[in-house]
Amino acid sequence: MYIKTVEEGKIRVFFDDDIPNQHAEVTVYDEAENEIARGKVDDEGYYSYLEEEAVVLVAKDNMGHRAEYVIGVGMRRSFPRIPTISAVLIIFVLIAAVFHYRVKKRRRTTE
Repeated sequence: MYIKTVEEGKIRVFFDDDIPNQHAEVTVYDEAENEIARGKVDDEGYYSYLEEEAVVLVAKDNMGHRAEYVIGVGMRRSFPRIPTISAVLIIFVLIAAVFHYRVKKRRRTTE
């Protein structure tokens, strides 16, 4: 999930495939990390806020997605889920294969 500035005081919350997240709730924080506003996005994923004190915008939905936007800096990107999960699974499979090979080798030498 991503947050993009549309214009000053207005953002859009959307997924990788540019589909708006209609279920996101945006929380606006000031410089001291105090919550200054909170609200739901509209059907197109847009959310408007007063930009005077806003510093960080955090969008969350009820499906576990989260995106953070720092005004003036942009999106804080996180790793994409599917490639990250795939990489972790491949690493586990490789570790399991190494241990399996070591056990088989040890059994051959003890027999």
